[in-house]
Amino acid sequence: RTRTRTRTLTLTLALTLTRCAGRAAAYLRSCWGRYPAEDAAAAKQAAVDEANAKFLGETRRIFGPDACTRLQSEKWSERNFAVGYVHENLAGICGGAGAGGATNYSMEDVFNLVVELVSRCTDDKVAPLFFSGVGLFGELLDAHSSAVDAIQVRDSLCTLVPKLIAKLGNSNTRIQ
Repeated sequence: RTRTRTRTLTLTLALTLTRCAGRAAAYLRSCWGRYPAEDAAAAKQAAVDEANAKFLGETRRIFGPDACTRLQSEKWSERNFAVGYVHENLAGICGGAGAGGATNYSMEDVFNLVVELVSRCTDDKVAPLFFSGVGLFGELLDAHSSAVDAIQVRDSLCTLVPKLIAKLGNSNTRIQ
């Protein structure tokens, strides 16, 4: 009988502790939000989402909604068409004749946007899109780098050159 009572007390105590631990975890979550690992992942995803929204907003403002829509496409040919569109209209954009109808932007805005677009192209696995992005960046540097600050050009090179070098080691033979 004593053993039964001890077992019952032990089980009751174990259940109580389990419930308390569950309540404690719920209480801690309500006080502090999520666990630190979840907070870091959520913060990183929020930063990526914010940067993506900013990029797409600037693309829509400077190059128009069609280019913005095509850059978000799942099809690489649509994304490549959008990069080609930006490449073709870069001279007009930089001259102030906004292809998307907007004229309230600076050359720095256009330069930063095109550098971000090239960065996204170098991250893409599709070779034609990669080469279109490299061609766009070459055009941007050749024709329009004198319109922006040298520090901005250096920063863009510091961002893109490591990505281009990393692509040289890519096992995808079409890009090598």
